[in-house]
Amino acid sequence: MEPLGRVIYSKRYPYEDIGDLKMNADTVGAGTRKRPDPSEEEFLQHLLDDSIFVYNAERQSGARDFIHLAEELSRDYEIGADIIAYPYYVSVTLYLYCSTYMNELKEMLVDLLMIGDDITFANSKTQAEECIIIIDYMTHDCYFEGRKVN
Repeated sequence: MEPLGRVIYSKRYPYEDIGDLKMNADTVGAGTRKRPDPSEEEFLQHLLDDSIFVYNAERQSGARDFIHLAEELSRDYEIGADIIAYPYYVSVTLYLYCSTYMNELKEMLVDLLMIGDDITFANSKTQAEECIIIIDYMTHDCYFEGRKVN
């Protein structure tokens, strides 16, 4: 299991109701997998068993810029965010309102995405109008099954 992270920043802002947007992700790709998915615990254990993390001073110092930009984006544009430092990476979760983003906000978001190592998009389970973006920044070099992945 992944060790618990240390929360660096967490903030939410109220949303305006834009109506009932419904997305049914349960039917997307239904019936296309041939073998059952491993449980969450099995999957995480597989990742931990076959991963090696090597300290990287340059990546560690780059995490400060990543954290600062995420905090600035949240504060300046009232975007809900969580920033969590884990032993080998920093994770930024942004809670974006389904909307059009332009100019400086768009540039800051693109910069954050470019600094990050991986990105996940998700729908909110509680707010239909919310899009969740999770951006991870590796502070260590990660090797999975002998191959460098970041």
